[in-house]
Amino acid sequence: MSRRTLAVGDEIGEVVVEITREDLRAYAALSGDHNPIHQDDAAALAVGLP
Repeated sequence: MSRRTLAVGDEIGEVVVEITREDLRAYAALSGDHNPIHQDDAAALAVGLP
C-alpha cells in the first residue's frame, strides 16, 4: 500500500463496497435506527422510495 500524498486534481480508482442486509441490521442495532424503510422493501416502497 502506497503512502503517497494526494494532491488537488489527483484521481483515484473506483471503490465499491457491498452492503448486505446483515450489515443494515447490524447498523440499526448499533445506531438505534430501526425504521422499517431501511430493512423492508415493502415498507420503503409504501413511502415512495425505490
